[in-house]
Parts: sequence; structure tokens; C-alpha cells
Amino acid sequence: MKEYTREEISQLLERIRKLEETEKRYNALFDRTNDAVFLINMDGTHREVNQRAAEMLGYEKSEIEGKRADLFIAEHEVGESLIVKKALAQGKHLPIYERVFKKKDGTLLYGENDVTLVTDKKGNPQYFFSIVRDVSERKKYENLLRELAGTDSLTGLFNRRKMLEEIHIEAVRSTRRGKSFSLILLDIDLFKGINDKYGHECGDYVLVAISEIFKTKLREQDLCCRWGGEEFLILLPETEAEGGEISAEKLRLAVLDHKFIYKNENIPVSITLGVSRYRENQTIEECINLADIALYRGKNAGRNQTVLS
Repeated sequence: MKEYTREEISQLLERIRKLEETEKRYNALFDRTNDAVFLINMDGTHREVNQRAAEMLGYEKSEIEGKRADLFIAEHEVGESLIVKKALAQGKHLPIYERVFKKKDGTLLYGENDVTLVTDKKGNPQYFFSIVRDVSERKKYENLLRELAGTDSLTGLFNRRKMLEEIHIEAVRSTRRGKSFSLILLDIDLFKGINDKYGHECGDYVLVAISEIFKTKLREQDLCCRWGGEEFLILLPETEAEGGEISAEKLRLAVLDHKFIYKNENIPVSITLGVSRYRENQTIEECINLADIALYRGKNAGRNQTVLS
């Protein structure tokens, strides 16, 4: 066995001291950072996590370390997570991406994930180094802004732009499933007269009240929007023309039976509705136009009625 000189022993102790200092600094950085850090083995189990990661997910560190990483990811994202790890293992660089995590209480957490593959000196993969920043609050406001962008501010219904998006989605779904859908375009009868006689605040009251009637009378899968002014457009998925006519008539009667009371005055309100059925060889605009033509046939015939195109 080799005998070490005092100088060699002193140098060795100094190297050990520096390594210990480096490890202390690493551990301090590892646990004090505001972001969650996950070290994930190549077999997909957690090698180590910092305290922030445990707090973020609502677990103790011991409940995460040694467990499969996919147990803490939203189920719909597990497949994508495997694709990401495979790409990294092949040496590909990936930009920061969004990942949805599953917390201990079952709620979801949105995080920005920056993952790096750590290798040894020979380039052999050792583990994944993942830094996650919680962006749930930002995501919540982004979703709120997106929702507001597609919502009519007065009634809370979809606006025209959002409704057109939904109809185009339903047209694709309808073609794929071989099931048609119907549209109802309706108008509040003599609405200008209500505004002129009772004021615009009363007109707003009527618009909101009618919107609430639609929300309670339509099926869960049906969609309704304020098309413009006193016009509303309703999408009835997987509904033939006859079913659309029946739904429209139910709405007409519901409005007719409702008491619209504004400042102790009973406001007479009725609606006229046009119904059309989407056909595969039509454009969305053509289908809406057919409902519009049916609506104006009803208005010209005396209002307060349902007309099928």
C-alpha cells in the first residue's frame, strides 16, 4: 500500500473540503430555488426531488422519490411524456414546454417544464434534470381572457365569432359521424319598440332574461350565442330538422309564458324563429342563411312563430 506524504495528505484533505463545500452549495441551491426540481432516472423513477417540488405537488419528498414520474402527471399527458423522454435520450434538444401535473389532492397544476439529459464523461445517459415553474395562476387568467374573448358581455352567451368556430367544429364532427345538426336563428319581435317605450335598460333586461330562459330550456350539448342586437343563434348537435323545429317551438312558448316585469310593468315579449338543417354539401354560411330566410318568412307572416326552412 502506498504511503502518502504530509503534502499529499494535505492536498487530498483540501480537495475533500472543496467537494464538501461544493455539495453544500449545490444542496442549498437545490432546495432553496423557487422552482421545482426533479431528477428522473432513465427507467422513469424519481431519483431525487427538491423541497419545492414536494410542496408544489402536496407530497412529502419521500412519497415522490423512488416512484414513477408518470404517477404525478395528468393521465392525458402520460403518452406525450414518454415521447419527450425518448427524444431527449436520442440527444435531441427540446424547448421549454407546458406540462400538466396531478397533485396529491387530485387537482391539476400547470407547469413550464425545462428538461435536460445528464450524461457521464463518455456521453452515456444518466438521468433527466427537470426544472418546473408553476404557471397555474397565469394559465387561469389566460383561460379567462380566452373565455371573455368568446363571450357576449351582456348575456354571458357565446358571441358571433365563438359560435362560428363551434359550428365549424360541429360540421366536421357531423361529417365524421354521419349525423346532422340543426340551427335556430331567432329574433325578439318588435324589440325596437321595447327600447323606445321602456328605455334601453329595459331592452337589456329583456335580452338577459331571454338568455336565461334559453340556458334552462336547451339541452346540455346545445350551444347558444347572441348573434347580434336582438338576434340569437342556437346550435343543436345531432338533431334533424323536425327535432330542431320541436326545440324551437318549446323556446317560443317558454318566452311567451314568461312574465317580463320591469319597474313594475309587464313587458309583452315574443320571438320568431327560423330552423335549418345542415347538409354535407352545404357551407356553414348557406345553412345560416336558410335559417335567416325562414325567420323572415315568419316575421312577414305575423311574427311569434316557428318556421322550418
